[in-house]
Amino acid sequence: MAKASWILLLVVALAATVSTARALDSLPFIEMPLYVGDQRTALGIYEGDNVNAAVEKFGVTHALSPDELTTLKAEVTRRFLSIARQGASVR
Repeated sequence: MAKASWILLLVVALAATVSTARALDSLPFIEMPLYVGDQRTALGIYEGDNVNAAVEKFGVTHALSPDELTTLKAEVTRRFLSIARQGASVR
């Protein structure tokens, strides 16, 4: 009985670990606060995302016009370059 309890405890602990890892996977790698009209929102980029595809998906979700989408892509690119430059200067 003690061995069965130990195995059950191990299974529960492993399930909790997997659940926690999945919750962490859903956190964005980077989150950029943006305004869409008067509404504040955020563009989340997740580990493994194609940035261009993520921006396009955001554009569809928020009904951005082609010009707004072009501006957003340029802004996201500018911010990523700024982050990369800051990281390079810290080394």
